[in-house]
Amino acid sequence: MCPAQLVGEEQSPLLLDCYKGYKRMIEVTRLNNTKLLINAEQIEFVEETPDTVISFLSGKKIIVKESRQEIQNLVILYKKKILNNCYMSSEKENYTSDI
Repeated sequence: MCPAQLVGEEQSPLLLDCYKGYKRMIEVTRLNNTKLLINAEQIEFVEETPDTVISFLSGKKIIVKESRQEIQNLVILYKKKILNNCYMSSEKENYTSDI
């Protein structure tokens, strides 16, 4: 299965396998310098007002030191790790099924 086919609400067994070994968290810093892990999958949007405010699907919001761009980069890096793990899992599956 191509990683592009994994987009959507339904989580296939392959998608769940892609997340194995990965926490769905990225690390951010509150304004008081407290480190915090947040669920990257639950971020609804990020805005700068001028402080960076992260809004979650639950309606909760937090203010962090990182810029909007830094948050975006952290989420992209997190997603790349997941998709790379997914790609490696599917390659391993294809290799073993060819034997």
